[in-house]
Amino acid sequence: MKTHDLFYSFLFIAGCTTTAWIISRKNEMISPHFLSKIQMEPSHFQLKTSSPINPSLEVKSEIAKKLETLNEIFLTRNDNDPRLDHDFNDLSAQAKEALEEKYQQLQVENRNARGTIVFLVGKNLNSNQDFNFLKKVISEPPCLSLSQCSTRYPGRISDHESATEVTLEYPQIVVLKSLEKYLHENPNSDKAWQIIQQAQHSKSTIINQMATSIERSITHQSFLLLLLPSASKTV
Repeated sequence: MKTHDLFYSFLFIAGCTTTAWIISRKNEMISPHFLSKIQMEPSHFQLKTSSPINPSLEVKSEIAKKLETLNEIFLTRNDNDPRLDHDFNDLSAQAKEALEEKYQQLQVENRNARGTIVFLVGKNLNSNQDFNFLKKVISEPPCLSLSQCSTRYPGRISDHESATEVTLEYPQIVVLKSLEKYLHENPNSDKAWQIIQQAQHSKSTIINQMATSIERSITHQSFLLLLLPSASKTV
């Protein structure tokens, strides 16, 4: 047999072998065993159609729950409701923004509810937005009466004057109490000190005196902390 005849015979045999292998693989791929593997391992052959839960939806749901809780507390007028201490810790930036919007929606004369919102934001101070909110509250003009903040009572009853003044300035008082607590832990906070200094120029006697008292207290504390190392060395 000639050489080129042998070559073509080899190609024919190789082609038959390849065709037989392809047919056997095709039959194998449509066999029940192979199909069962596809069903058992779909992640290898299909695109995942399920999408992760949208985190923004979770945040909105959580905010709605907190606002609902807050409205319930407002209705009961219970300042000692334990939920104020437990359900509003570690608030997200979005939750605090919602509280600040709620603050603006409340009537100016609703001093207790406004002060409650200041308390909730004030115990979660960790952003510029938080301090800006407190700054806006401390900048509000003094409330002159509980019936209408823009109008002073025609007369004042001395027996109730102190209690009335505290109620009228309640949101601003809560601002200062929140900052006082914050400064005890962060005595070098410039943003907190700026609000304290601003409060010292308030038209309200209660507010400017309270701000001055806080400044003296925190400054005295810082001075004592500076003395501690040297005091411990002399012992």
